[in-house]
Amino acid sequence: MATRRDTAAVREHLPIEQRRAQLLTAAAEVMREQGVAAATTRAIAERAGVPHGSVHYCFGTKTALVRALLQSEVDRSVESAGHRSSRSTDLEGVLRNVLEAQLESVRADPGHHAMLDELIALARRDPALADLPGWEHERYVGAAAERIAEWSAASGVALARPAREVATTIMVLASGLSDLWSATGDRAVLDRALDDCVRALAARLSEPA
Repeated sequence: MATRRDTAAVREHLPIEQRRAQLLTAAAEVMREQGVAAATTRAIAERAGVPHGSVHYCFGTKTALVRALLQSEVDRSVESAGHRSSRSTDLEGVLRNVLEAQLESVRADPGHHAMLDELIALARRDPALADLPGWEHERYVGAAAERIAEWSAASGVALARPAREVATTIMVLASGLSDLWSATGDRAVLDRALDDCVRALAARLSEPA
């Protein structure tokens, strides 16, 4: 069972941005351990070791907290994928690198992936959060398109499709591969499927437009 944080944290005065960050961390912890439905404002405040009113003071509503949490977690995932280095100079190697970057967090931290899936499912049901699934998609596609376009410009290799279209296809493939990993947990099966996806996409992109 979760324990209350040091009571000194309750008395400590923090700038609102720091308090917001503290509450978002607490919300993520509760959701990962118990599911999104268990993350009431009271449970989040208790996990953070702050008065219940702090949640409403910092975010106004739970909906605003959920929005901020989803955005911060997606941003973190995008930044983590962007830091993945690649020395590949061929198209297949670059596509593999971008696709594996999307899968890395799923393999390394399935709890985080499951939490994001739950938050997106919640957003689809809540009119006040209905824009977030589209925002998440655009965030991932835009970041992947940037990396692909940068490689194309640096290597001088022209793609048969615009970088954004390639990135969209990669996101579709990443979603299916993520589901495969979640269902089987079999790295060999995942690697074979990933190899097939990369080869097929590279061959397609090598064709004349």
